[in-house]
Formats: sequence, C-alpha cells, structure tokens
Amino acid sequence: MADLNAAGPHAWEPTDTNVTSDAGHRQMKSNTIAGSFASDPLARALPAAGGMRPAFARACWWLAQGVHVVPLQPNSKRLIAGFGPYRSRITSVNEARVWFARNAHNLGIVAGTGDLTVVDFDNAVCFQPWLDSHPEIDTLVESSLDPGCGHVFFFDAEAVNGVGVGLEVKARNRIVTVYPSVVDGNPYSILRDAPILRANVETLFSLLSKKRPTRPSPAQIPPSLSSLRARGVRDDLISRIKKSRPIFDLANDLLASRGGLRSSDGGRGRWYIGRCPFHDDWHPSFWLDAERGLFGCRVKGCIASEVGDVISLYALANGLENRDAIIELARGLL
Repeated sequence: MADLNAAGPHAWEPTDTNVTSDAGHRQMKSNTIAGSFASDPLARALPAAGGMRPAFARACWWLAQGVHVVPLQPNSKRLIAGFGPYRSRITSVNEARVWFARNAHNLGIVAGTGDLTVVDFDNAVCFQPWLDSHPEIDTLVESSLDPGCGHVFFFDAEAVNGVGVGLEVKARNRIVTVYPSVVDGNPYSILRDAPILRANVETLFSLLSKKRPTRPSPAQIPPSLSSLRARGVRDDLISRIKKSRPIFDLANDLLASRGGLRSSDGGRGRWYIGRCPFHDDWHPSFWLDAERGLFGCRVKGCIASEVGDVISLYALANGLENRDAIIELARGLL
C-alpha cells in the first residue's frame, strides 16, 4: 500500500516564534485516516491492479491533515455540482473513494478547514524571487495554473482572507485547485515537498513585505486577465454575463437544499426571499431583486450582507475572487 505520509507531515524543529511544528497532531490524524484507508477493499485492490489514482491518494493525504476536499470537473477548476465551500465537502476516505478512486476528477481543497491557509502567488515576477530569497521557510509549495506562479501552504488558525502585491491569502472558505490536477492540459505539480508549517501568516508576510518585488506592469499580468481589463471590453463582457446567466437561476439552485426562493411581492416576479446559504439561517434573510439582478442578506456580519450581483454570488458560492468568477462565467461568451 502506498505511504500516505510520503509528502508529510514530518517532524520539524522551529527556528523562531512565528513558525512551529504541528507534526504530532497531524500524525495522529494521519494514522486514523491511514487505518480507514487500509480497511477499504477498493483502496487495497487498486495498488495490486496497477496503482491507485494519484488524486485518490492525495485526497487521503489532505484528509489526514484535517483538510476537507472537493471534486472538480476533469481538466477544469469548476466544482462538481453540489460541492463548494458552503455546500457539500468530502471529509472521509469512503467519500473520497467514490469521487477519486475510479474517476478522473480534479482535486480541490477547502482553505480554512484544518486551519489551512494558502498563499496564492498569482504573478511570476513575485513568486520565484520570494521562493529564492526565503529557503528557510520550508513548507509545502505547489505550482498553480499560471506559468511561474504557485501556492504556499501554512497552518494558521488566525489567518483571514486578504490581498497583497502579487499574492492573495486564502484562509476562509476558498477552493484551491491542487496537485495532481490537470487544467486545460496543464498539470499542477509539487515544487517543494515538505511538511506544512504552522505559522503566523500575517506576521510572517508583514515582516517580509520589504522584500516583495514592485507591482507588476500591465504587460506582466496574465493575458486572460489583461484582456478582461481592456477598455470597454470588461463592461461589455459583464453585461453579457448578466444577460446570459440570470441571477434567479443561480440563487434558486444555491438555495435548493434550503427550500429555494419564494416570492415576497405577491407573485409579481421581482422580489424573492429564502434561507441564506452563507450562514445558519432559519428565518429567511436572503433577498433577491430579479429585476435589477441584485441580492443580499439582512443579517449583519454575513459575508452576503453587502449588495451583490450574479458575479459576486457565483464567486461567494464557489470560493472565488470576482475576477476568477468573471473568467469562469464568460466561458463560451468570448
């Protein structure tokens, strides 16, 4: 049987107060998952039949770290229907077996589960210099979809979502595509095979802020994003997205497990309410204005409390930034 601990977690001696080892707790969790894996008939049969699917083995490894996983569509970053940061997640080997042992699904993880925080470098000008200048931060590093970019993984219970120059901190309810996924024919890979460190990400990156490269020029922004930012194109594209993807359909699907949307204007077809999918809501606080294509939540502190449109609703539901939601929703319109 394959060694689920081959890529960590291993013992690690801290060098300062900002980074500590989490090996003991993770090892206990890993042993539990490994035991469940070993008792699974299909999991035992796969190696004998020529090896288990890498996504299944890696999903089991992430589960051993206390991190929830989700299946993504083959050759894509799109979630399988029903899964997401606020929907279903995979939390056991048996569930992972169903989705990854026999299928070619890509693998996603849910940032924030198991205290996992992902620092997503989305610009090659920032990523490689950071790696080269900080070899002492020996933690798991993987490549991402954009050439020369990557993900750096930490455990940090206090981290929050944020954006910096050339990077984004994904700490709560974000879906991150990971190795061994393949998107548009481009494979993800492990760049630094090390145990995931427990670190204070805010302090760590605050201290390193002076070492960050300068803001990239427009020519260094990936073409897929720069094309969306071209004058006149972005506004036109967003209008086309809103016309082709009604917010009512997306919201009603998102609220399906909570009774869906119901009219609050006597059936006139403009105003709807429902139980908000973004918090534990038993008294409908989610509202939707189908005429203007807007939504929100009346509960203060809910991540949906600010008025949004179909793009921001799609982004919240799938753990994406708005720019990535635009790219996904625009498929077939460009």
